[in-house]
Amino acid sequence: MVRRPAEEDLPERLAVAVSAGGEALGSIWVAAAGRPLPETAADDLRAVARAAVPHLLHHRSRRAGQMQVVQEAARALLEGSGSAEALAARTALPVEGHCAVLAVHATPGPRGGRNEDRLPDLVAVQCAAHGHEAVVITVAEGVLVLLGDLAPNPERAAPQMALLGEALAGQLSATIDAQVRVGIGEVAADLHQAAESRRTADLALLALLSRDGPRSVARVGEVAEAVAMLHIVDALREAPLPSELPVTRLAAYDAEHGGALVDTLRAYLDHFSDVPAASRALGIHPNTFRYRIRRVREVCGIELDDPDARLLAQLQLRLMRHPTDDDR
Repeated sequence: MVRRPAEEDLPERLAVAVSAGGEALGSIWVAAAGRPLPETAADDLRAVARAAVPHLLHHRSRRAGQMQVVQEAARALLEGSGSAEALAARTALPVEGHCAVLAVHATPGPRGGRNEDRLPDLVAVQCAAHGHEAVVITVAEGVLVLLGDLAPNPERAAPQMALLGEALAGQLSATIDAQVRVGIGEVAADLHQAAESRRTADLALLALLSRDGPRSVARVGEVAEAVAMLHIVDALREAPLPSELPVTRLAAYDAEHGGALVDTLRAYLDHFSDVPAASRALGIHPNTFRYRIRRVREVCGIELDDPDARLLAQLQLRLMRHPTDDDR
C-alpha cells in the first residue's frame, strides 16, 4: 500500500498493487474528492484489489489466447501454408501493400547474456517505438518479425527495414548483453508473399552467422558471397566424396588424439598462408603454428601448394562447420 498526502493542488491518494502468487498483475489508485479519505479507505482498497484478481487473470488469459492465435496464423503464413486474409483479420497488418520480414538472432556475450528469454518482447517494444505495426514470433533460431505497414514505394520501404534492423541490433545487443544479428528479408509486394521475404531473411541471417566479422545486419545482396557458399556447401552434402581425403584423415586423427590440427589447417587457409595472422587468430606463437602445419602435412598428406587440394580442403572444412538444414 502506498499513501500520498495532499499537497498543494494534488489531493490525498492511495495505491495498492494487485498480485496473484507473487506475480504483479497491476495496481489500483484512488484519490480524495473534496474531503479526506475515510479511515477505512486502505482496508477497502485492499478488498477491491483482492476482488480484481480474478478479473485481471481472466483478461490476461484472454489476451494471451488472442496473441497465440495471431502468432499461429503468422507462423503458418511465414511457413507458406497460412492465409494472409486470416492474419490480417486478427491484426492491423493489411493484405495489400508492402511487407517484409526480419530474422533476429542473439548470441550470448562474454558474461553469458541476460534476459535472452525476453527477446521477443524487447523486439516488439523496439518495433513499436520506431512506429511499426509488427507481429513477432519465436522460432528455433531466435525471432521473426513480420512488418506490413511499410512505405508504398519499395525504394523507400527497403531503407525503412535497414534502419529498423540497425536499431534492433544496436539497442538489443546492449540490453541483453548478446551479439544480436538481423537478417533483412526482401520487401514483398503484399502479405501473400511474406513467406518469400522470410526465406531471404533467414538466408541473410545464416550468412551473417557463418562469418565471424563485425557486420550484424544485412540483406541477401549484401552478403551474396556467403549466401552462395551456403548453397554450395548444402549441395556438396549430397555428393559422394571419397573417404580417404586429407581433411577426413586429419579430423580422424584429431578425434583419436585430441589434437587441434583441423583448426590449424582452417586458420592457415582462411588467412591465405599468412602464418603471423593465422597464429594470432589461434592465440599461439608463430613457431608453434609452423610446427603444427608440418604435422598437418605429415598426418594427412595434403599438398598445400596445389590449388585444387586447397579448394577441396576449404569446402570440406565448411561442410564440417556449417549446420545441416535439419539442425538450423
